Amino acid sequence: MLRLGSVVEYEFGPNTGAISLIYSHLLKKYDVEIDKDILVNHIGAELQEQIVRHGNQLGINIQWTLPSDFKLLGSHNKNLVFMEIINEALLRLAIESPQIDIIKIKAIRQEILDKGFSFDIVYKSFVNKNRGGQIAHVLIHPELEKFNYYLSIEEDKIERCRVMLYSGKTTAFYIPDLFFYGKWKGIKEFIVSGKRSEIEIHVCLDGCRVTFVNLSGDSAKAPLFELFKSETDEKRSLQDYLYSLNPALSAIIIQSLS
Repeated sequence: MLRLGSVVEYEFGPNTGAISLIYSHLLKKYDVEIDKDILVNHIGAELQEQIVRHGNQLGINIQWTLPSDFKLLGSHNKNLVFMEIINEALLRLAIESPQIDIIKIKAIRQEILDKGFSFDIVYKSFVNKNRGGQIAHVLIHPELEKFNYYLSIEEDKIERCRVMLYSGKTTAFYIPDLFFYGKWKGIKEFIVSGKRSEIEIHVCLDGCRVTFVNLSGDSAKAPLFELFKSETDEKRSLQDYLYSLNPALSAIIIQSLS
């Protein structure tokens, strides 16, 4: 995994999830030989540029002068800035680590530009054992402000159905909790669920219809599922989620947030 952060610009935090996920995906796709999690850390002139290895993590501190109107830039131009910072960091890492192919690093940058930062990343795929050519893919389409999740169903390599499942926050933290499992129900229905989610998402191929099934004790609420939506009442969603927990655990979390 690769992540981009900054110690001098707060807006990196909520806005770099998409480019971080895209680079993590493409480093794997291009088989770039890095055996550690990478943190690219944007720093100011008062700090030293360096590459730091600690356990399974690799930190790359890099100075980069941001445009004076950075906060006013649109999504595409902000992503361009983020991409150039990561690209420069990886090129410097490649100079120090001969096993990393600079040609691949440059190819990744070019693919990102060619696709205009628009990627459908396969998170999970599920083959229907009753019909070998039928495959369901859980896709993540990362954007600057949100991650959109889709289910794409292929039959003999032709997409027959694509539906949106969720529009969530720009972090990979919650993904397994909401979208980890998948199962076929015959050849006409597919069900998506997560490790902790209260919601099962049923997709019927007839008409490409989506049904959300609440499995919790309170069918009116789904605290975890609501908590990570990109557009939600964050204060209320957090309160509902904390209320759904064991009281002792809820108290610990509330104390840590205060």
